[in-house]
Amino acid sequence: MLPKKIKPTEGTASLEALLIDFTSNIEQPFDLEEVMHHLEKSIDAKKHYHFILGLLQKDPWIFWDTKKESGIPRSCYFNNVQFRMLPRLEEIDKGVLIPGHRFFAFCSKLILPFDCKLFWQNKNIDIKNMEWIYTKSIVYHTLMGISGVISYLSEQNQQSGKKNKKEKEKDIFETMDIWDRNGKINLKVYNLHDFYKKNNFKEGDSILLTVIDWKKGIYKIEYSPQSVLENNQKLCMTWVKKLETALEKVIKEKKDIKEINEQLAYAFFMAGKEIFDLPGYHIGGFLAKSSKIEISNYDLSVSLAIKSKKNKDTFSNTDLVKIMTMDGNKESESLEEFLQSIQYPITASIIRMIMMDELYRKSDDWARILLRCHQCSFSWHFEEEEQEKKFYALIKELWDEIKKKYDYNEDKEISEGRSHCLSLFEKANQFLEQIPIDDKSFIHKLKSIDSILWDLQSILFQYNLGSKPTKQELENNMKKMNELEKLFEILQSDSAFAEMFGFNKKAKAKTAKKNVAKKSAEKKPSEICVYQLKISLLDTDPPVWRRVLVKSNTSLEKLHDIIQDSMGWEDCHLHAFDINRVSYGPEEENDESIVLSDLIEKEKQKFQYTYDFGDSWEHKIVVEKILPIEKGKKYPICIDGENACPPEDCGGLPGYYSLLEAIEDPKNPEHEEMLEWIGTDFNPSSFNLKEINKRLKN
Repeated sequence: MLPKKIKPTEGTASLEALLIDFTSNIEQPFDLEEVMHHLEKSIDAKKHYHFILGLLQKDPWIFWDTKKESGIPRSCYFNNVQFRMLPRLEEIDKGVLIPGHRFFAFCSKLILPFDCKLFWQNKNIDIKNMEWIYTKSIVYHTLMGISGVISYLSEQNQQSGKKNKKEKEKDIFETMDIWDRNGKINLKVYNLHDFYKKNNFKEGDSILLTVIDWKKGIYKIEYSPQSVLENNQKLCMTWVKKLETALEKVIKEKKDIKEINEQLAYAFFMAGKEIFDLPGYHIGGFLAKSSKIEISNYDLSVSLAIKSKKNKDTFSNTDLVKIMTMDGNKESESLEEFLQSIQYPITASIIRMIMMDELYRKSDDWARILLRCHQCSFSWHFEEEEQEKKFYALIKELWDEIKKKYDYNEDKEISEGRSHCLSLFEKANQFLEQIPIDDKSFIHKLKSIDSILWDLQSILFQYNLGSKPTKQELENNMKKMNELEKLFEILQSDSAFAEMFGFNKKAKAKTAKKNVAKKSAEKKPSEICVYQLKISLLDTDPPVWRRVLVKSNTSLEKLHDIIQDSMGWEDCHLHAFDINRVSYGPEEENDESIVLSDLIEKEKQKFQYTYDFGDSWEHKIVVEKILPIEKGKKYPICIDGENACPPEDCGGLPGYYSLLEAIEDPKNPEHEEMLEWIGTDFNPSSFNLKEINKRLKN
């Protein structure tokens, strides 16, 4: 939380006002005797001895040593010390520096970061206003905590005009709505275009700041190349250890200090001024390197805590916040930090588990990894080509690394639970991605989906630890996943919710129907042709697919029936089409004016059909050929295909492959149970063309 200005409560006679008058103006170290002497001029200070000691310990102008009963002005202690900032790539590209929490703890609590003054070559650095997407600005303000961010942003919200503080903060709260992913705010930033250009500044280089006037927030800046840190790694780690030790002491001895900027300030004081002789990291870099200190209590305010085994084994906001504070660039070469820097919707941990899931399925196609990742980030896009290249390079690098280390037998025990959890996570993420973010009328249900995603991610994290979950933990995970799955199905099956946010995307569908109706009215019977469609059930190995011929005037409702009959489904669940970035649910399908010829534009066009949102059977449909109608031939007709369709309600692909494994292995503990459930006649490799066409004919 940002500090508030300290004001006297009862005029000049106020004890607090008298004490602040002393501590804010003194320019050299002092002891308790000097404090008492100053106060005795106005009040009987001896009567308030213990109260005065308490005030001195919390005084924002000084560092107070309780044991020595002496103090040193912070302006004196921090005079001429140096600290480091690492601009992110997006700042370098835009020629700016966002102050945010970066001045913690080298600035008076009465100076807001954007009010600080930077000098370079004896010239004052200009401050300008810049519009920034809120979600991309979080990384620069993480250490302030939620209430601190609200207060900080309200001070610089250009659109607030003459509104009072509460009105400003209300505007910011609305801007920060988690569902408004593209919401924009105004930030005050330093214009460092010339500084970056003259120094040929690149990612990994840093800015070294010298404190000129701590009270007024005045600093001199200079260029510090990345090589300074690279060539002094031992000294840098010594700096980390010194700061760690000091912070441990602060956390243990000064439990009343909760704000992170105060914890850091006292840590630098307890470490001694010699810590500034070392080429230390920025604060985000320290948190990334530290093995003892972590961020905790990320809520209205932020504080630092000593890591414990319990904290390490529990997925919490701490993990996310730590990533967000890694402003660094040498450190951020890892996939995790890069994903954070580009605000990618899923973490490297999730991607890592998707990779292990693919390997467990005996898939060696890394392009499948990309597909599964992007399905969880439907509305996200790269801002520039270099981002995209780096993303693919890092993904491929991680994929090659995991393939070398992966042990199928070792992974077998936990793979089923991980696959099931991933399946739910991906489906919930895809569902959330399709929600129009400008409509808040279903905010309570949106929060329910977000809660489901958070719980699933917490479970997934347990499958990503070095040590395997115990048998009891695996059972508890499965129980929790089943509960979340039921809740998700309820949210999906809610007709009002599905209509508004589900797969049909009402507004787009209405436009599509108008266009379709217009096309249908203009179409002549002679223009009717035949589409050769290949329908493939995604991710199956060996592949399950069908090749069918259908008339171009086939409605979506009829195509749904064709897919069900040709694949072998029983039409027991909901379904949806996704064609040309428009989703069609039952409402659109029932309108017979929507026919394939108005949606299919050319050969090789692809679209998607999803059946059973619980098991999520996804089908890719490719228009292989556009053919003339053959006289005397009846349509639709299936002309080719391979392998049997999985049984209904078997738990999606992970459940299906577990089922096959069980029925094929007499020693499997679930062998008898699965055989009884599916029957002895089931053959995964069966394909009966005659039977399929019999169903299509009927």
